[in-house]
Amino acid sequence: MKEVFRLADNRVIEVSGTDFSVRYIASKKGIPPMYELVQNMGMSQADLARLSGVSHSTVNRSCNGSIPRAVNLKSLADALSLPVQDVVEAIRNANPTINMRKNR
Repeated sequence: MKEVFRLADNRVIEVSGTDFSVRYIASKKGIPPMYELVQNMGMSQADLARLSGVSHSTVNRSCNGSIPRAVNLKSLADALSLPVQDVVEAIRNANPTINMRKNR
């Protein structure tokens, strides 16, 4: 049996037996959080850093919700082939997810 709980901050908790996961629902605009956007494009943070020419720490901070300087933001947007505004939206939606298994 699977139970689903929605939290006020758009996170969803799914519980099935002894397993549970927490995920973030995309914003109304449909832009997922930055870390999810990077994963959905089949990249790691290191890949995005290499492709965009920004530091890995800048990419990591962006995935955790920190808006980078304009020049780095433009580089990230170019590397992701997205408009800058969509990348800003993705960064604003960033909220670290927790994917865990309960101890059995």
